[in-house]
Amino acid sequence: MAGSRPTSTFTSHWLPVLAYLGLIFFLSAQPHLRPPVQFSNSDKTYHLGEYLVLGALMARALRASQAQWSGLRVAAVTVALCSLWAASDEYHQSFVPGRDCSVWDWCADTMGALLAQCLRAGFGGTATATAVSNPKD
Repeated sequence: MAGSRPTSTFTSHWLPVLAYLGLIFFLSAQPHLRPPVQFSNSDKTYHLGEYLVLGALMARALRASQAQWSGLRVAAVTVALCSLWAASDEYHQSFVPGRDCSVWDWCADTMGALLAQCLRAGFGGTATATAVSNPKD
């Protein structure tokens, strides 16, 4: 069953990432979209939360498909990929009526992906990935 591993990794790890990227793209294409609950800087809070989830999903997928990578490398690549997606998403929004391209939204997105990596490191996700790739015995 060695041949079923890549399909299994794609289905269980990368498909959720792709589905979530599709959801982000769909929501970004909605004209005049406003947060369901509004308060001061609520849009930044939503951006941060949205990319916190993406950062967690992306890191999970990268760890599954790149088991030899250190936890730090997974985190860095995850934040970089999420930040690039966020930049392209902001650019995409500049073409949608009632939406705009905001560097502050991009910052909140990137911070969300970074926060996901910090939380994973704090709860042992990165340490576990590092220990598996660099056993002491």
